[in-house]
Amino acid sequence: MSTAAPIPFFGRAFKLQVIHTPGMTTQSTTTLADSTWKGETLRIEFETEEIAVESGYWSADISVYNSTIGMTTVIQRGDLVSLIAGYDYASGVIFEGKIWQVSWDRPDSVTSRLRLICFVGLLEDKSTPVSVTVAGGTQ
Repeated sequence: MSTAAPIPFFGRAFKLQVIHTPGMTTQSTTTLADSTWKGETLRIEFETEEIAVESGYWSADISVYNSTIGMTTVIQRGDLVSLIAGYDYASGVIFEGKIWQVSWDRPDSVTSRLRLICFVGLLEDKSTPVSVTVAGGTQ
C-alpha cells in the first residue's frame, strides 16, 4: 500500500493583525483572524489593489465575519493592519498599511461583520509633518 503525495495547493492560511500605537512609544498587537484557529466559524474576505500604477498608493478592503475578538478590542483610524495569506507551508505579508475607516454591521440576522478600509501612500500617511500658520478669522 502506497501513500498519496500531498496536494501542493491544499491548506490555505491567513492571519489578520492590528498593531495599536496609542502614544507612538508603546504598541500592542491583536490577532483578529487566524486560519490556525480550529473549529471557529470565521470567514475573512479581502481585496487589495494598487490605485495608481507605480505610485505606491495601495488600498485594502478587509471584512472579518463573526469575530468576537474585534468586538472587545478598540480598533481605530491610524492603527496599522497586517494581512498575511498563502498556504500552510508558505505564506507572507500581502498588505500592510494604516486603517482609514472601521465599521461594524450585520449583513443578515445571524452574521456580524467588521470592515476595515486601509490605505498606503496617502498624503496624510507620510511621515513629514506639515506646519501652516493661518490668521484668525480666515475662511
